Amino acid sequence: MGVIRVVWRGVLLLSMIAVALTEFLFWRDKSLRGRAVWMQRWSRFTLQAAGVHVRVVGEPPQDGLLVSNHVGYLDVMVLGSVAPFVFVSKMEVRSWPAAGALTRAAGTIFLDRGSRAATSSVTAQMEQRIKAHVPVVMFPEGTSSDGTGLLPFRSSLFEAPVALGAAIHVACVRYSVPDDPASVQTVREKVAYWGDMTFMGQLPRLLGLKRVDALVEFSPVPVAAKDRKTAAGEAEAMVRAMLEAPDLP
Repeated sequence: MGVIRVVWRGVLLLSMIAVALTEFLFWRDKSLRGRAVWMQRWSRFTLQAAGVHVRVVGEPPQDGLLVSNHVGYLDVMVLGSVAPFVFVSKMEVRSWPAAGALTRAAGTIFLDRGSRAATSSVTAQMEQRIKAHVPVVMFPEGTSSDGTGLLPFRSSLFEAPVALGAAIHVACVRYSVPDDPASVQTVREKVAYWGDMTFMGQLPRLLGLKRVDALVEFSPVPVAAKDRKTAAGEAEAMVRAMLEAPDLP
């Protein structure tokens, strides 16, 4: 049954991506916000096809920067399904099969983490989107984790919102596998994308799960800071508090 589920969902997802990219060619509003709206539409369809159910607590931001913990590429679809966002992503995603084309069309900002000079370019692109009132989502840990903890936040990309005086919002994403006594371990091995995992190696494990629940919690209070390092520290503390809090009913 698991193999059949993986094959069926894989074929369905590839078909949906083909339809999504075809639709994008004729999408009338290719502004930054228009692309984000298109991304939200197809994120919802993609999650439905993959058996991922999203629950939202709190209100998503309408502008500024949104920072969140990072468990893997699924975070982009989950957060992207909630509201029209644009994302800062690692450069490698550009070349991923199918997913790379979707993220490029969605107006994603790609960051080469191995190049310090790339930070200024990313900051400029973030400013452009923030000024266009399109919320930018960033994962300040710099890489993804296994979902059981939080890595230290890097402060460099907080420069743009602090300089603009833009609001800095905080979110926390948590996953669970219903009716699985080993849900934490299953999330670590089959939902999270971290360490030396490969996209094509991890994706079948995710698609083989009958159902995955994603809980997205938005903090009602934005970060209050006047410099990037303080902002990063406060945001990290807020996300950590949400991540370590008991599961919401």
